[in-house]
Amino acid sequence: RFGRGLSVEYCGAARADRVVLEGNREYALFATDPGSTLILDDVVARDTLGGEATLLDGRGLSVQDDAHVEVNRGLFERNQEIGVYASGSATTVTLTDVVVRDTRSRDRDQDGGRGLNVQWGARLSLTRGLVANNREFGVFVATDGSTVSLADVVVRDTQPHDSLRWGRGIDVSLGAHLDAN
Repeated sequence: RFGRGLSVEYCGAARADRVVLEGNREYALFATDPGSTLILDDVVARDTLGGEATLLDGRGLSVQDDAHVEVNRGLFERNQEIGVYASGSATTVTLTDVVVRDTRSRDRDQDGGRGLNVQWGARLSLTRGLVANNREFGVFVATDGSTVSLADVVVRDTQPHDSLRWGRGIDVSLGAHLDAN
């Protein structure tokens, strides 16, 4: 039913060092629920696929519903739909020395391809990062209370869909906030 590489739920906690997650369906890394914590050092999450029949997403890292995740030295590449996703009013994601690149659109409808997607009040910080060659948006931040902090980050070469929609490096909308320095 699912296709998760590593899942932390219901107040679970996990720490992983030097991990490679390739070719999973739905999510390579998934954290959800208040009290759930995931801490990763030296992680690669790539080639996560969505599913045509099941409408699975294909996300490298998905953090939602008030979970907390920290990634130190990570690579999220060639995931389908979203490289790193954060959603929920008490959700926090801290990324340091992370690359998010080559996120692909979904096969079923050619939508998505976002590098970072932060919404519904989540907070994400990226220090020393590269967000490159994604489709649709490099960094997408939307809805009240959603906050992204970027320090020493390069966002480049965001590609539009074939329909010439979007293709924006950074998009902040609907009451969200971005701080970059």
